[in-house]
Amino acid sequence: MKNVIMKSCVVAGVFMAGLFASDARSQCTTPMLIEFINEPGWRADDVDVIGTTAYVSAGLDGLEIYDVSNPTAPVLIGSLQSWSSGGQIKVVNSVAYIGVGTSRMEFVDVSDPTAPVLLGYFSDGFTGILKDFEVVGSLVYAGVHSTGLEILDVSSFASPVVLDTYDTPWFGDGVALKGNYVYVAENASVQILNVSNPSSISFATSINLSANDVHVKGDFAYVATGGDGLMIYDVSVPTAPSYVGSLNTGESLQGVFVKGTIAYVWNSGAFAMIDVSDPSFPTFVQGYGQYPFGDPLYGLDATNDFVFTASGEGLKIFDPRDFSVPQLIGELDTAGASKGIDVENSVAYIADNLFGLQIMDVSGLYSPVSLGSYDTPGFAVGVDAVGTMAYVTDLAQGLHIIDASDPASPAFLGTYNTPGLANNVMVVGNRAYVADFGQGLQIIDVSDPSAPFLLGSYDTAGFAYSLDVVGSIVYIADGSGGLEMVDVSIVSAPVSLGNLPSAVALMDVVVIGEYAYVTDDTFGMWVVDIAAPSFPIVISSIALPGISESIAIEGSRAYVTSSTEGVSIVDISTPTLPTLMYSVVTPGIAQDVVAVGSDFYVADGGQGMHIVDATMGCVPMCHADLSGDGALDFFDIAMFLSAFATNSAGADFNQDGSFDFFDIALFLTAFSDGCP
Repeated sequence: MKNVIMKSCVVAGVFMAGLFASDARSQCTTPMLIEFINEPGWRADDVDVIGTTAYVSAGLDGLEIYDVSNPTAPVLIGSLQSWSSGGQIKVVNSVAYIGVGTSRMEFVDVSDPTAPVLLGYFSDGFTGILKDFEVVGSLVYAGVHSTGLEILDVSSFASPVVLDTYDTPWFGDGVALKGNYVYVAENASVQILNVSNPSSISFATSINLSANDVHVKGDFAYVATGGDGLMIYDVSVPTAPSYVGSLNTGESLQGVFVKGTIAYVWNSGAFAMIDVSDPSFPTFVQGYGQYPFGDPLYGLDATNDFVFTASGEGLKIFDPRDFSVPQLIGELDTAGASKGIDVENSVAYIADNLFGLQIMDVSGLYSPVSLGSYDTPGFAVGVDAVGTMAYVTDLAQGLHIIDASDPASPAFLGTYNTPGLANNVMVVGNRAYVADFGQGLQIIDVSDPSAPFLLGSYDTAGFAYSLDVVGSIVYIADGSGGLEMVDVSIVSAPVSLGNLPSAVALMDVVVIGEYAYVTDDTFGMWVVDIAAPSFPIVISSIALPGISESIAIEGSRAYVTSSTEGVSIVDISTPTLPTLMYSVVTPGIAQDVVAVGSDFYVADGGQGMHIVDATMGCVPMCHADLSGDGALDFFDIAMFLSAFATNSAGADFNQDGSFDFFDIALFLTAFSDGCP
């Protein structure tokens, strides 16, 4: 029997667009490893879970069967030595089909998991390397790496027979079956083959893309690609597949498996969970969980509650249930292409480009309502709301001041035509500070909104995209001119205090305490120590998906928009170590973001406004409920004592790798706290 070896269980990461990032809060943002089964020289090639039994293809150790009714303490209940190295495994009608070696398949009766029996094997040899297969009735549909598709009749396990072989143009790696059609992922395409007559396979059509694996569920084919992430096609008419949606994970995917509304995708060292409830808009559920030990991942299966992975180090069991993720809760399309957004007293003010200012009631987050609009003469790109006043930057038409006290009939109050392109505005007291692109900083007196006038200006070296004002200092994201700190204590004669040069264009800046959080158009987000404005120092940075543009900060989180990748949520609780928590892909082109409490609002280009619940803290957990039935009772105590006695991960309550009094104390505390 294999030893159940405890490994540290909270070494995980978050992946998006090719980025693996360490996450000190990983137990709140990625599936948590709750058990790890391994011993030197042992590996798991694949796993299939039926009910509470896990069937593992275990390399040279053959078939191993585990009772996983308590996933924190799996128990080996049966095994069968194989003559060769293991491969993929599928259990159908109490028979385990195991691909072993390069060209052999074994058939094992597992009706009694404690005593598996070899029924027969196919050893005449596939024409290439067996990579994947599906079983329906007495037929095995095998994806063969150098050939394509082979159909095996196993009505007699003792003497299986090849019915037909179809040589696809490339390499048959992944296989899926639906009705009379087999889908073969074969490197350069998905070949769709008609198998209504298993003895005479015929070509139906193909989908041209770099395909490594394919899974068909309902009317959709889910394809793990070599470079474009997950691709989804409508195959309700198999001979005429059509593209539906995709999610670019940024790395080559090797496998895909769909259960319910979740697609599990993986490559050699990580897996991701993708919500495919809307196939046209797949979104990350848990991000990418990087493997703690750098071992290659060969296979994956999932139940409603747990994820089981087969890897170079053995069988791992993850619990993804105790974590929350950002959820889109409201949306409202605007007439134009939303560029800027601000929220004041449950009213959203949207700079809607050609269509001016749009005003939305967001008191009902799930059903925002349009209240009114005001069409500015230019292109509205930025807005700052103060009370019921909206200050709109209108590019070449300067700054416009709108009274929205009656949002159904907003009234124009006044305007100041800045010399450049008014791009962004922040109002403090009676002054409006405008980032005026090529003309730098413009400071405008708005004490009389009907007659605003210029107080002072400062021409920066670059192009002023955005700004933040703290006290008498204006911090300007100046494009290629870097981060400029300007003293405006003498408003008629602003003076530069310091500059942080940049080789890339800085797009936005928010100042919190002694730190400035800055986005750029190439790398991501910087954290700058501005305690001494004359000597700004970059103390940390983080690469983010896409081209980072706007930034908002609420509490210990930074929300960063990307025109192509939605919004990235970054934990900045430790400024020297910003950590990507999640990225939320929006359907449009995310231009601006504002955060209010646990929600954030996105100006999403042509898709209008989106409201996202970003609670993202740990869902209240009942830690002592080891049986998972929602109640604390004798069974939980028995499970803890059993796990503690066997040094199983489920008993390591403080996750320090040891099993001692502290774990007992924490369990007793959790037990006495009860379930929420």
